[in-house]
Amino acid sequence: MSEICELTKRKAVIEHCKALNATGLNQGASGNISIRHNGGMLISPTSLPYELLVPEDIVFVGSDGKSAGRH
Repeated sequence: MSEICELTKRKAVIEHCKALNATGLNQGASGNISIRHNGGMLISPTSLPYELLVPEDIVFVGSDGKSAGRH
């Protein structure tokens, strides 16, 4: 099975964040969603409303704890 591309994973994180709001499980920007990627993870940023998220907002955190991204 081939690895899912990074952009697809970033979009999936956003869609799952929005789905949590739609079900009432989360509201606004509470909680985070993450997915494993290249020895680290892609994670939703804290305190940014889910409905405003774009793929570039999803942050990569490596296994060394270093992060890369806009937020």
